[in-house]
Amino acid sequence: MQPLLIVLAAAYGAAAGLLVPRPLYRLAVEPEEPWRGACPRGHALTGPARGWLGPARCAGCRDGERGYGTGPVLAAVLTALVCAGLAAAVGARPELAVWLLLAPLGVLLTAVDLAVNRLPDVLTLPMAGGAAALLGAAALLPHSAGSWPRALLGGAVLGGAYLVLFLISPSGMGFGDVKLALTLGVALGWYGWDVLFVGALAGLLLGSCCAVGLVLTRRAGRRTAMAFGPFMILGRAPGWCWGRSAPDDIGARRADPAEMHGHPLTKRYGGNPPSGRSVLPPRTGPLYFGLLGHKTGGTYPTRSATKRDGTRSGTRSFGRPG
Repeated sequence: MQPLLIVLAAAYGAAAGLLVPRPLYRLAVEPEEPWRGACPRGHALTGPARGWLGPARCAGCRDGERGYGTGPVLAAVLTALVCAGLAAAVGARPELAVWLLLAPLGVLLTAVDLAVNRLPDVLTLPMAGGAAALLGAAALLPHSAGSWPRALLGGAVLGGAYLVLFLISPSGMGFGDVKLALTLGVALGWYGWDVLFVGALAGLLLGSCCAVGLVLTRRAGRRTAMAFGPFMILGRAPGWCWGRSAPDDIGARRADPAEMHGHPLTKRYGGNPPSGRSVLPPRTGPLYFGLLGHKTGGTYPTRSATKRDGTRSGTRSFGRPG
């Protein structure tokens, strides 16, 4: 299933990447200028979504002059690689659909920021709201591997941190970076606070290292404006790699107490694990399993305890009897 999932994600990414050059051409303008509404030869851009969707080709131009903007092949290959990497890292979980929907927008934002040092509100704000809403729906589905409340808090925390950095040094960071941080905080916070910390730190380190390198090679000065959005987006990858094991912890399947009778530890000790040994799956324990007692009922092994009558017990009841 995993190889097929990766291939399907790559095919989707390639198809979505073919649509990136047109909005990139329209959005890559200076802040004082309106979005482009015509091709370089003056023909109005028409098509779905008021001309925002479709290939970067103008039907009104002559053959050989219809293409405009960046080449679609590069955008398609890059988006396909991003989507394939997401599928390989996340697997068949509900939140993968959210990441695949956001991936082409992330590629588009990266290209716009590199072109004109700008992160348009028309992309950053809908991405933040869409990511929060879609992850809320994903959290309701089985096998989701994250926490929706923590994702919302992560967006607020990372957005607030970037807001503080913007207020401290407005010339060193744009307000578009603050709005992009909302989306990245939601995405990273979904998997854990450590993932959020590593992803945010990686983005800052990547941007700082690139800036130092440009200054040392005299390709930029200390006051030269630099696109920071791409490094924020790239920093999400190390954060997710750090928390790659998080789905096994957070999204673990709720085990049935009856299944524990077939666990290797149960068989090894003849159904009576020694004192202090648990037959629950790794990274779970009596507390985790006990939280489900109100639904399942039963017993779980725990440390031996001395009862009032002097006997010792190695089990403890939880929940209502089934």
